[in-house]
Amino acid sequence: MKNRIIQHKLIRKLRYFNLLIIVFTLLPFQLIYPQEESLKPWVAIVPMINTTKDDQYDAVCDTIDNTVELNLELIRRFIVSKTESMDPYAHPARMKKYAKENRIDNIVFGKAYLDKKGNIVFQMSVYDRVKNKVTITKEEKAENIFKIFDAANKLMVSLIQEFSKMHIGFGTIELVNSGEKGNFSVYIEGDHSGDSTFKVGDILNGIRTVEVRQNRMLGMEVIFSEDVWVYDSKVTKIEFGIPYLLDNEKAELNRLEGIIDEFSDRRQEKKQVIKNFDELLHLFDDISYCLSLETLLERYRQMEVEYRLQLNHWDIEDNFFKPKQNVFDELVKIYESADSYRDPYIIRKKTLKNASFFYNILGVNAAYDFSQGELARGYERYQQIDRMAERIPMIDYYQYEEEKRCIDDTIGKYLEKKNIIRILASVKTKKKLETYLGHKLKASESLFKKKSKIAKKELIILSNPSGMEVYVNDKHYGISPLRIKRFSDEAARVSVKDPWFMQESTTIDVQDGRNFLFFRSSITKKIGIYQPEIISQKNCKLFWDTLPDAVSYTVQIDRIDGNFENPFFEKTGIKHNMYLLRKGFDENNKYLFRVQAVNENKIKSKWSYSEAFEDRIKWSFSTGGKIFTSPAVGPGGVIYFGSNDRCLYALRPDGRFLWAFTTGGSIRYSPVVGHDGTIYACSDDRCLYAVNPDGTLKWAFATGGNIHTSPAVDPEGTVYYGSDDRCLYAVNTDGTAEWRFSTGGHIRSTPVIDSEGTVYAWSEDHGLYALNPDGTLKWIFRTGGSIRSSPVVDGNGTIYIGSDDSCLYALNPDGTPKWIFRTGGRIRSSPVVDGNGTIYIGSDDLCLYALNPDGTPKWIFGTYSRIRFSPYIDSDGTIYFIDCDRNIFALHSDGVLKWKYTLTRSISSSPAGFLGSIFIGSSDKRLYTLITGTL
Repeated sequence: MKNRIIQHKLIRKLRYFNLLIIVFTLLPFQLIYPQEESLKPWVAIVPMINTTKDDQYDAVCDTIDNTVELNLELIRRFIVSKTESMDPYAHPARMKKYAKENRIDNIVFGKAYLDKKGNIVFQMSVYDRVKNKVTITKEEKAENIFKIFDAANKLMVSLIQEFSKMHIGFGTIELVNSGEKGNFSVYIEGDHSGDSTFKVGDILNGIRTVEVRQNRMLGMEVIFSEDVWVYDSKVTKIEFGIPYLLDNEKAELNRLEGIIDEFSDRRQEKKQVIKNFDELLHLFDDISYCLSLETLLERYRQMEVEYRLQLNHWDIEDNFFKPKQNVFDELVKIYESADSYRDPYIIRKKTLKNASFFYNILGVNAAYDFSQGELARGYERYQQIDRMAERIPMIDYYQYEEEKRCIDDTIGKYLEKKNIIRILASVKTKKKLETYLGHKLKASESLFKKKSKIAKKELIILSNPSGMEVYVNDKHYGISPLRIKRFSDEAARVSVKDPWFMQESTTIDVQDGRNFLFFRSSITKKIGIYQPEIISQKNCKLFWDTLPDAVSYTVQIDRIDGNFENPFFEKTGIKHNMYLLRKGFDENNKYLFRVQAVNENKIKSKWSYSEAFEDRIKWSFSTGGKIFTSPAVGPGGVIYFGSNDRCLYALRPDGRFLWAFTTGGSIRYSPVVGHDGTIYACSDDRCLYAVNPDGTLKWAFATGGNIHTSPAVDPEGTVYYGSDDRCLYAVNTDGTAEWRFSTGGHIRSTPVIDSEGTVYAWSEDHGLYALNPDGTLKWIFRTGGSIRSSPVVDGNGTIYIGSDDSCLYALNPDGTPKWIFRTGGRIRSSPVVDGNGTIYIGSDDLCLYALNPDGTPKWIFGTYSRIRFSPYIDSDGTIYFIDCDRNIFALHSDGVLKWKYTLTRSISSSPAGFLGSIFIGSSDKRLYTLITGTL
């Protein structure tokens, strides 16, 4: 009984092991031997015979039969079936007849028996009908019941190897994620092999299907699937990338966002918009599969709360005559949670705007109460404003203190004039006043008359402070606050005259229903603020629009996460609309600045806020020498550049040091990255170096003179460069010379190769040489002056070269002039051609030129210094260039200035760019990385 229990456990273990072999290792054979179904051989499995006459081995035989059948089916090289029970050993003719009649190509059969020593032996054979003989026989024996598992395992492996003609070994798959960070699951041959794991071992050699799956926004997605070879005892590396958004995810987000955009300004569709916001945010319930989506989620949450603020504004308008406290309570919740959103400043700003709107309506209601003699109720509303202002400050539309002071002063003057101060003192608050604030609020009663219906069109005009004269289409209508009913015009020009006799006007399209207009004194209007002009690391210029009645301004600067209670910087009494700040900003911090105006009556405007800004320098890296090279960016965003300290540097995209390769001389010309990742750099030690991506030397090639050019690499990997030994070299990928061409002078411009393989290089004998791919001369073109820059070839094969004779030459592929454009000074930099064929070139005449493909000027941008560095154009068409006064300019594609930045040290290299940053070498021995966007 004990033996039977052990036997059943071993059988279960055997089944489990064999199933693992099947599932994890054998399924890929279908990929190695793909066949049409009609061409596959037919295989029949004869039930294994137990000749031991001990039925405890029957289960083992059944397991072996089933495993063989399942193996052959999963290999999918065969069509597999089972036969009736027969004994091929005792009746081989019956087996052969069965194969012939049923057109069976192979029959697998076997038996279990005891040998003379009592060992259990498992034997399996394969009969081949075409050869009419048994072609494979394998057997394994077990000395006792405890070794049955090992024997069956060896039998299975040996049979698989013999039958598939394939060695069985085990290797490892290592996954490398080059995309976003997030959770994922690994499946090999359709079976789960781990979660967020980067290494899976004990995989059978051969072709294996590896899948990376993620439970994403719209369900389970296969983000990577590839058939790879797994080698015995080796590691196979697979690179995959977790995507930011899949196409179907983008489509769904665009669909929902499109519906929101379409209906967000329609009050009757607010339920639909809220529903779509719920669906949109529900898609982001779990974004562990792509952590970068947190930024997108923050954007949608910001959109949703801004829409809630719009609904809040509508509620305030709809309940203008009976303000609801719960609307303000909703505002408080949003205001207090602002820090949890993407842009707290915008949330607070819009919340304050709604709150101020609410305050203003309460103030108008208070004005009506006073006009009806309800003094207690009027003051109660002002107290309500005061209490609410403890939770949300009063700015923007409503100035509580000014309005309350105006009310107190006017009531006092009115009562004094009527000589009823003593009488009023004895009268209870129910006593009605004949008027409130004299003529200023006599029209308020009409504003608050209860009407069962509102006219199709009406204007409601509010002002702060109240009491402004109102004109609509040059017709005087009365004193604010004012309601104009049954307005028939489609458009209206509304004007008011404020207490300082400043005329304020606006034109609106009049819509059906209520049309609200808010006027404030010019001192309370929003001040137009411009983005700071960054001059250097510790100098920036702040400027804003002027207000007509302002006598001075106050400026405060604070971090973007601050509240201006203790501002980073403050300056009062500024007389002009500009201030030069000489104070360094903290690294990696963003800032806001705000401006407030003051008039001659000491009335202060509301604060106007700038957008966020920061120092444009993202990071810098210090070397031991001046940097004259523009960096090259290789795979993975690695930045390569040379320095006068004789080193070639490699930095990570965030500016962290990776490695440095030391040469025998200064590296003053830009390196180049080959298609295989090899970095090529020329040194003043007269050598061209090929450096592996890990910073080790691949090879070096020496010339007979100093090298004053960068190398160039063609699609085949051949490297071209010139030398002061008057030769142009072509060097193979193994560091051997392919050819050398002699010119009449030093070669000090970087070669360029066109799509036909023609090599162009300038020599100091004033000749632009065009060489065939084999190094033979094609043609020479001579200019009227020296050339200090490299030629450029566009997509049509046109060659551009600038010269000291102040001309930019455009040459046809045969070397004949296409056109010549003359500037007002020498051209010392290479031109740049964008995707539209526009040519950009700087000159000593202090101008950057944009030329059409036919050589006519498109636009000209003037600076205050010579331009001797080549421009750089990024993917959105922005042009970056540098003048000799250390100014870095960013221009829109139409030549309009986007921004300007000035470094404190001399710039010694042309700009280069990558992923929203530009790199610039400086004489202060640093490589600077600048943010390219608007700050």
